[in-house]
Amino acid sequence: MKGVAVQRLKSTVDKTQKITQTTNTKKRRGVLKQLEVRVTVGHVGDDIQSSVFDKLLEFAQQEADMAALALERGDYNLQLHIQAVVSIKNTSTRGLKADIAAPKGLGVTTPVGGSICVKALTNRGLHTLIGMVGYVLKDQDEEHFRLFSKNVTDIQMEEGKRRRFLRQI
Repeated sequence: MKGVAVQRLKSTVDKTQKITQTTNTKKRRGVLKQLEVRVTVGHVGDDIQSSVFDKLLEFAQQEADMAALALERGDYNLQLHIQAVVSIKNTSTRGLKADIAAPKGLGVTTPVGGSICVKALTNRGLHTLIGMVGYVLKDQDEEHFRLFSKNVTDIQMEEGKRRRFLRQI
């Protein structure tokens, strides 16, 4: 009887390993490429919690090649949200959104009542890495403002602010 139970257990373990291998293979099928994106994380009808900023900051520290994240207030509905520009290796914007939401990122599909938006930069107007750095800094003189940057120089920040200022004129 013990032999049959051991064989069943081995069979179950083998099936589980095959499923895991298949899942990991599917994840690896996408080719990693360098993405330059803007990321917005918000909460519908309310301010985003600062703990979400902290989790996104940790994700950017570990995963991004370059990043600027800010806690800012929207111009229209005045709600606190996270605006970021990121250069990162991933398979796609959809894959990056999934990684941000995964346990190594925010740890939830989306914040309850919230949203995660990931869009590739168009490299036109302010929709460039440096232009978006300037946009991310737009609330820098406000009390609520928080900033995290990785591999963004002071010169790039100043150039980004200059480009944003010129777009407003």
